[in-house]
Amino acid sequence: MIKVGPHIRPSQAECEPLREYAYHCVTQSNSKAARQARHDFFVGLLLNEGKRPTAVQHAVLSYFRAQASDLVKVEKYLTLNPTTLRDPHNFEFTFDAMRFSKRKSTGKAGAGPQKECSFH
Repeated sequence: MIKVGPHIRPSQAECEPLREYAYHCVTQSNSKAARQARHDFFVGLLLNEGKRPTAVQHAVLSYFRAQASDLVKVEKYLTLNPTTLRDPHNFEFTFDAMRFSKRKSTGKAGAGPQKECSFH
């Protein structure tokens, strides 16, 4: 939950189960229906006794750009593997090569050697 927690908020538009959980935390949080909804969220996310991802797991995996194969079996539960969850809003860029090329001067201001970068 440490990795999922920061993404639980009422304004969460990208993952309905996270948004719904947040909604039930801030509205009527002590009502029986809200308590049951929060309980169902945790059961669906962490305590899946089946062989396939639950609807909650599927939505959360999709949000984190993870696959069903990223779930792990812990005792009798199919559950999230925290090591496979990456923040979907933090992108890592890798640079394959940095090339420099010299272009012939055209006599125009600013012309001359220019850098070319290749990003992948």
